[in-house]
Amino acid sequence: MNENKKDKSLKEQLTKKYLNNGLVSMSENEILQLLLSFSERKNISDISESLLKRYGSISNISKVDTKILLKDNILNNQSVVLIKLIAVMSRLYNIDKSNINRIDCVQTAIDFLKNYYIGVSSEKIAVIALESGLIIKDYCFISSGTNEDVKVSCRDISKFALSNDVDMIIIAHNHPLGESKPSQADIATTKQLIKILKNVGVVIIDHIIIGQNDCSSMREILNDSLFKDIPDCGYKYDIK
Repeated sequence: MNENKKDKSLKEQLTKKYLNNGLVSMSENEILQLLLSFSERKNISDISESLLKRYGSISNISKVDTKILLKDNILNNQSVVLIKLIAVMSRLYNIDKSNINRIDCVQTAIDFLKNYYIGVSSEKIAVIALESGLIIKDYCFISSGTNEDVKVSCRDISKFALSNDVDMIIIAHNHPLGESKPSQADIATTKQLIKILKNVGVVIIDHIIIGQNDCSSMREILNDSLFKDIPDCGYKYDIK
């Protein structure tokens, strides 16, 4: 009972501090404590300190795979959901704030996709469907994997493109634990996708890789080998 009263008092103090002075007046530990006060019933300070000691920051915590957070047995289910929502809300906010509705060059593609991959801790394949004029019509994650591998479904990618009635797409995937340099498997898969999708009238104009600290365009790196037969659509890139 005393512990509950202590945590209730902490929640009231932190709430008041936030309402009066905003997040800039609070330490990262206090911000995490305030967040956890809405889902944890006791030991909020201890839980917050333990998480920050283990993962280093709220940003790092939000990137941890959901299954790992649950397996750690530090947080209850509600807290895990709240923490994972940090990345989701940040992703949606940054995509909206960027106001990117047309992808006409590599840098714009990277800027858009970096926001889309915020908080993604495992490998995921994303597809952007582009209308005439390189206008974004739709985008989504097609498949997920581990932090080192993901399986590609040509069928799902072509279905997504055809359901949006577009003939141009940009595909992307991430390397959560490494650099963005394409692997031999990435190159082989992209070559296969270009060939298969061409048969249904869909052109892949680029394959962007989002690394842990950098990003790459396979169109720029491998234009002469993989993308040499792709017709000019106005998409700008620099051959490296």
